[in-house]
Amino acid sequence: MMARAQRCATELPRPAVAALALVCALALMPHAAAAETRVSGRPEAVRVEARDASLDEVLGALAAKFTLHYRAKIRLDRRVSGVFSGSLSRVIARLLDGYDHVVKHSPEGLDVTVFGGSPQPGAATSREQTL
Repeated sequence: MMARAQRCATELPRPAVAALALVCALALMPHAAAAETRVSGRPEAVRVEARDASLDEVLGALAAKFTLHYRAKIRLDRRVSGVFSGSLSRVIARLLDGYDHVVKHSPEGLDVTVFGGSPQPGAATSREQTL
């Protein structure tokens, strides 16, 4: 009798197990409205596909793929959506349109510094930009 009491005390009722499984499944499902950034190509011919991603997320994705370092004196939280293609330098220039920034080219790659600026609300929103 004691073994049965111990076993029953550790088991969850079936409705609780089903509810827990549903919560876990919902938590693991991708959200339809989630931001997304895809980067492909090489520095001479980059393709960036962004969907409601912050500018910081897009620059981070570029930095992860290419030899690019960036820093900003301001928050880069403007949302970016669209497809941008061209050289890495041209894509960065388009993404940072309206911002005060400097792009330094060196053998180690690109070094981007964003100082400030007031970009237009839709400055980096595009269906497809070939630069």
